[in-house]
Amino acid sequence: MASPESMVALGLRRGEGMDPEQLELVAAVRDARLEYVQAEACFHDAVEPELVDHAVLRLAAAERRYTYLLAQARRAGLRLPWAPPQS
Repeated sequence: MASPESMVALGLRRGEGMDPEQLELVAAVRDARLEYVQAEACFHDAVEPELVDHAVLRLAAAERRYTYLLAQARRAGLRLPWAPPQS
C-alpha cells in the first residue's frame, strides 16, 4: 500500500488505498502531464525553424504518451482529480 506522503504528493486523499502498481501508474500519468505542459510551453516559445520542428515533435510525443497513460488509468478504474474529464 502506498504511503500517505506519496499519495498526497500525487494529489490524492489519504483514504484512497492503492496498490503499488496503481500508485506507479498515477505517478506516470502525473509525470506525463507535466511533460506535456512543458512541451506546450516550449512550442509556444519556439521561434527558430529548427526549434519549431523540435517543439512540434516533442509536443506530439508528449500528447500521445499522456493520452495513452490516461486511458490506462481509466481502464484500471482510477479517478485522478487533476486529469481532464473523459470525453
